[in-house]
Amino acid sequence: MIWWTYQQLRNRNSKSRLAAIEKLAAAGGREAVEPLLFALKDEKAEVRSAAALALGKLGDPQAVNGLTGLLRDADAGVRSSAARSLAKLGWRPADEAERMSLMVATGKMPQVSEFGVSAIESLEVTLKTGSLEKQLEAIKALGESDDPMVMAPLLEALQKGDASIRVAVLGVLERFSNPATFDAVAGLLQNEEPRVRAASMAAAAQCGGAKAVPALVKALGDSSWEVRHSAVRALGVLEDVSAVEGLCRVLKDSDHDVRESAAHALGRIGDARAIYSLVLALVDPENSVRRMAEGALLQIDRNWDQTPATRRAMPELTAALESQEYWVRHSASKVLERLKLAQPEEKPKAAAMPAPEPAPLVAPLPAGKVPAASAGINATGPQRDATLLILTGMLQDPNPYLRLAATEALGRLRNQEAALSTA
Repeated sequence: MIWWTYQQLRNRNSKSRLAAIEKLAAAGGREAVEPLLFALKDEKAEVRSAAALALGKLGDPQAVNGLTGLLRDADAGVRSSAARSLAKLGWRPADEAERMSLMVATGKMPQVSEFGVSAIESLEVTLKTGSLEKQLEAIKALGESDDPMVMAPLLEALQKGDASIRVAVLGVLERFSNPATFDAVAGLLQNEEPRVRAASMAAAAQCGGAKAVPALVKALGDSSWEVRHSAVRALGVLEDVSAVEGLCRVLKDSDHDVRESAAHALGRIGDARAIYSLVLALVDPENSVRRMAEGALLQIDRNWDQTPATRRAMPELTAALESQEYWVRHSASKVLERLKLAQPEEKPKAAAMPAPEPAPLVAPLPAGKVPAASAGINATGPQRDATLLILTGMLQDPNPYLRLAATEALGRLRNQEAALSTA
């Protein structure tokens, strides 16, 4: 029977080979060990895995050498089956290499990273052949190493089609902040998966610095809020003034998380050109946005409420009083009240002083002298001329009665002159 089963392990049909392994495991005995060890070299991973589990079930120490070799198998499932059977056999690693292989096979990736450079190859194998879960663990383990050799397997994994793998690798590259990886990261800024694009924004900012700003500003118009949010946060980290205009536009984004992050980023940049847009954000429907905008204004200028940019926003703030949303109206009212108190009071213009009256040509006479002056109208020659001059000067006197008396006297004087001219 053993001989016939042994022959079945050479059958071209993998199902026939699997059936033969089941029969060997059921039969048991030392005679089954050798054909099962032969099956450990099968081209099919499922056959190797089944043979490894069967050897563990038999519990024969002869299987140890063959099973330890499978700890470095290209297939994660085979490695796991070998590790389980070795545990049943009571096997313990003899050196660091075997311990590391066992940890990889059992998925203990964090512990693998403790072996330093020697662990990279094992983790790289996991990245190529392990399950999604094991690959993610391997990426995390590689990210905990500071050896530059980890870059090669990480960049290779970055080219894989699975979005989860790419996002995990981008997270590691973001922490590494290596400028040499910028081009590889930038290649994913236009990826079809929104979560990949979002992860690449943060990584590009850390790896490329100012080189990433144009692409990040362009991403502010992405169709995915997740991508816009990531781009805004990345620009806030870079604090590049060339992003101010784009971030001001995003203060009107449809997503409140994006608007809030934009206000935060503008505060970090600290450019006064953002004051106008941030003042308008003080009447945002969302409280978190309003609070962030106020904080950003204080970061830019503690006297923001007295700036020309703020005064320029007054018409729009006033229009917000007519909004259909309660919190917009309420916020606009509070902001306008604050701005009214903050504006410096205009000093009242001094009343125009009346123009000084022209000085009289002749000093006015005291009231008691008026009859005497009036009496001079009957005089002739030089005395008459002096009387005329005095009366003319009295026309400028502040006393209205004197002015009236002078007017009457001059009138009589002219009547006399007219009578003399007709005589």
